[in-house]
Amino acid sequence: MSRSRLDSNISIDENFEFELQKYVYKKSYYEFFKEAFRQIHLGELYNDNWHIKLICDRLQAEVLRITQRKSRKRDIIINVPFRSSKSMICSVIFPVWCWITYPHLKFIYVSFSESLALEHAQRSKDLINLAWFQNLFGDCFKMSKYQDSKEFYMNISGGFRKSVGANGAITGSGGDIIFTDDIQNPKRAASDKERQNTIDYYSHTLYSRLNQLEIGIRINIQQRLNQLDLSGYLMETNPDQNEL
Repeated sequence: MSRSRLDSNISIDENFEFELQKYVYKKSYYEFFKEAFRQIHLGELYNDNWHIKLICDRLQAEVLRITQRKSRKRDIIINVPFRSSKSMICSVIFPVWCWITYPHLKFIYVSFSESLALEHAQRSKDLINLAWFQNLFGDCFKMSKYQDSKEFYMNISGGFRKSVGANGAITGSGGDIIFTDDIQNPKRAASDKERQNTIDYYSHTLYSRLNQLEIGIRINIQQRLNQLDLSGYLMETNPDQNEL
């Protein structure tokens, strides 16, 4: 076989593999998550587990439902122990994957501290800026240069991410998906007053911030801290038929 013919075959094979990767990562958040995790944590061993695929698939199903404008049946509670990659799955990698296909989606993220919320937001931006991501999906959406702070950034298709600490102001903002990621400070979970403050903030400030009340979704992610924490409150009162 001539050298030119060999080079041609290599080029075709490489292009096929490239397009296959793009297709697989777009179609499966679980597959995208695993590789994105490896890219973020270069040199670290990735340990897969059944709960990762379960959460990834559930989140993907909700995005599909929202983009098809189907009514929500219930909100979601995700309770897993610390060091279970819950924030990587839900708060860092997930919104980036969503924007590959649905760049118009709007996210609100709330954590117990502003610094934690902004850390997650920055790690999402870091993922977007990775050469690996830009090579595969840099043509899918572009970030806006006019709204590009850690706490509130947008893409040029209208999608945005707003990240605040618990009790932070979100006046004027509405999201398609609202995440509370460890909204309760673990060090204050024994305080009745602090737990009630968290519940009040969720109930009176966050709860009504969906852009489309019947379609958008609220997702509470946390390790259980007390029987009367936010997850306990939601399971007890079941204001929106929460799925456990």
